[in-house]
Amino acid sequence: MDDKRRYIEEWQWKAEKQRRERETFRRIHRLIKQGYVPDWTITDVEDAIWLDHPGASTNLQIYTDGTIVARGGVAKLDPEASEDHDRIYNDDEADIARFDRWLATVSLPTWRERTRAMRERYLWQPGCLVLMLAMFFIVAKALGWIWKSIMG
Repeated sequence: MDDKRRYIEEWQWKAEKQRRERETFRRIHRLIKQGYVPDWTITDVEDAIWLDHPGASTNLQIYTDGTIVARGGVAKLDPEASEDHDRIYNDDEADIARFDRWLATVSLPTWRERTRAMRERYLWQPGCLVLMLAMFFIVAKALGWIWKSIMG
């Protein structure tokens, strides 16, 4: 009887583990569809993916067990929780509904918000560099003319 009970407990644990893994990947896919972008520059934390939202929504961390945590701890992801308002766990089926309810409140980023990083990288930074070089060239020419007018 003890072996049968242990077998049932192992089977239930494996089923629960598979449910959590499926839910973790479902959450990652849903977050990315909602506009979140993984931040791969964070290299000192290997058990979580850092997600940035280009819009007005909060930035997140998602852990391997599916737990979602608001970075900075100021956002309320789960206002119904008795404690930890800044996180949504992946412990039972009710957490799936909490996550879906919260995700429905996150707005998609606008075109302007989604393309901000690309505009900065390919338009503003090269434009500022060209402007700086042009200003340097103009100042160098002006100083040359001033030097020539003084020294003859």
